[in-house]
Amino acid sequence: QKLNGLSLAALTNIKEQNGVTIGLYNYTENLQGIQFGLWNVAMNKNRFKKIPFVNFNFRKPQKD
Repeated sequence: QKLNGLSLAALTNIKEQNGVTIGLYNYTENLQGIQFGLWNVAMNKNRFKKIPFVNFNFRKPQKD
């Protein structure tokens, strides 16, 4: 799944997120944007992958 834009849901499970999610639990493998929720997970971050309330990443993905 890929998100470009805004998502409002209790639970989000997205492979690639480019935009904003607002929910109770937000999970993404590749975050390029911001998450608002009780628990937020962004697996592509080096630090603070799992944090409450707000999680963000605006760095461009590195190419091999």
